[in-house]
Amino acid sequence: MVVSRMSLHPAYHLVPWVSLDKLNWSGLSANPRAISLLCDNPDLIDWMRLSSNPNAMDLLLANVDKIDVREFSKNPSAVGYLTRHPEMIDWRSLSRNEKAIELIQANLGRIDNHQLCLNSHPSIVPILRKRMKKNIKCINWANLSTNPSALELFAGRNVNWSSLSANPAAMDIITEFPSRISNIHISRNPSAISFLTEYPEFIDWRNLSGNANAIDLLRENVDLIDYEMLSANPSIFELDYARMRLNFQPIANEIMMFALSPERVVKYRKMGFGCEDW
Repeated sequence: MVVSRMSLHPAYHLVPWVSLDKLNWSGLSANPRAISLLCDNPDLIDWMRLSSNPNAMDLLLANVDKIDVREFSKNPSAVGYLTRHPEMIDWRSLSRNEKAIELIQANLGRIDNHQLCLNSHPSIVPILRKRMKKNIKCINWANLSTNPSALELFAGRNVNWSSLSANPAAMDIITEFPSRISNIHISRNPSAISFLTEYPEFIDWRNLSGNANAIDLLRENVDLIDYEMLSANPSIFELDYARMRLNFQPIANEIMMFALSPERVVKYRKMGFGCEDW
């Protein structure tokens, strides 16, 4: 039995309070929940932004000539393909891809240290610690400050407070030093919503517009939304059950044809099942 992969994917549509006319197709191309919309409007796709979209692999592999190698190497869903096609790897971009840990460990000589500081896979920490001992200057402290897996590497030194404001694992530290908070970066922080709700003076609305956890705040302040940033926010989409039922229908038909083939019906009858049993 052959099953269509596209039929198995969740389908989404825009929430009622967001108008498509206000959105930006470049941002939508990066939005992991905009795939159905992008499939319906292929001429409007920004292929560079789509190349890093983890839910766009079917679209990308059907249009390999349009893939942007740098962005594709950041794509967590592309690691299997990149392993089979290493000529498509941009090693600088791959260095930040947390799903590419095996490729990174096998090619440490090709890895970009500054981009590696952005990689949140826990196995990156011992690699960075070892490199710090050899040459502390190889560390990009601004990048490292955003990394939720790397807080143990600071030991009270070299913290970039602006970047740390975006670190979802650092809220306890950030809120102890409010004078050092960067409004721009904390508004991107998915763990900062309760803080920002209590202290709205710290909100940068442009960057909050891209924060997937801030959808309630955004819905309550639509006049302050930056729609370019909102376009890439996955929370502006909700499950499209009608489309999923339609997409699933061919699979349901295949299952019925397989389960109720004449050979199987004969087999079921021999097992003692009658028509009243189905």
